[in-house]
Amino acid sequence: MRAKLATNYHSLKDRWIDFRIRLIPHRPFLRRHQLRRISKGHKTLKAGDILKVKTAKKPHYFQFLYLDADYMAGHLIRAFQYSGPNLDNPADLHRLYSCPVQFYTYTRVFEGIKHGLWDIVGHIPLEGGFKPPIFRSTDDLGGGDSISDKWYLWCGRKENRIRLGLLNDKYKNYQEDAIFPPEAVVKWITTGHHGYT
Repeated sequence: MRAKLATNYHSLKDRWIDFRIRLIPHRPFLRRHQLRRISKGHKTLKAGDILKVKTAKKPHYFQFLYLDADYMAGHLIRAFQYSGPNLDNPADLHRLYSCPVQFYTYTRVFEGIKHGLWDIVGHIPLEGGFKPPIFRSTDDLGGGDSISDKWYLWCGRKENRIRLGLLNDKYKNYQEDAIFPPEAVVKWITTGHHGYT
């Protein structure tokens, strides 16, 4: 009887969380805390800029989405699963939108440019109705997937968070929020693993 009640409870909880995820406010992506254009020195980044990883043997591309002033001034990017020739002609960059997204994460784009890891190769305006990705996070420091019981999901702003409690398999596919150093982003794009878990 207890096992059946526990199963019903978790099923109802999952349905409630799924319902809340659908209700996450998806306002237009650019808000006060998200900056579309940023400059550092003689370099300027605009939402939609495409960057190419310079240190890889085959071409890898990602897109700068925005600077999130609420999340430690992190630069939100999305990496594309592109397998093809170099896209040397800026007009060819639109082909990236037909590729699946490999991951979303926060990093420091200017730092990667400074260290020669990537460079801006063109620009594709963000698609209309762009919505920020949903991340998972925990309030526990160093709380791994099996340790913490304080997991939550958030999208766009951390105030819009949905409490999960323990992290079950259903929600592990959401990317964990973090600001990754540029070297980890390059490793992630080229190997599929960032090396931090």
